[in-house]
Amino acid sequence: MSKARYIILIVCVLFCSCEKVMEFDIEESERMVVVNALPSTDSLLFVNITYSRFFLDNQPFVAVTDATVSIDVNGTTMASTGRDGANYLFGYTATAGDTLTLHVSTTSLAARASCLCLICCHRWLR
Repeated sequence: MSKARYIILIVCVLFCSCEKVMEFDIEESERMVVVNALPSTDSLLFVNITYSRFFLDNQPFVAVTDATVSIDVNGTTMASTGRDGANYLFGYTATAGDTLTLHVSTTSLAARASCLCLICCHRWLR
């Protein structure tokens, strides 16, 4: 076979492809509240609270705007100082050895949307 035939064969193989459409048949689950928080010793604490979404959905996450958020820092309760979109802000910077307890509640979903998360910073901040 000549070089031209090899080139034509390679071009055909590279540019001709098969496509198989796969049907994805699964029901979307109910929306849930997603809470993300990462205490850091070099920045103020904020808690990001959004609704869950279907993993094939390309829309942005929807912020939970009616949440009540507080943290217990070594037994002392601090309320959120404000909100910026989905971020609930605190005027607090974590220090090594702090024990933080995060309390989040919302009225927009059923009781299972309320959560209590214990974050022990001393393991991550040292």
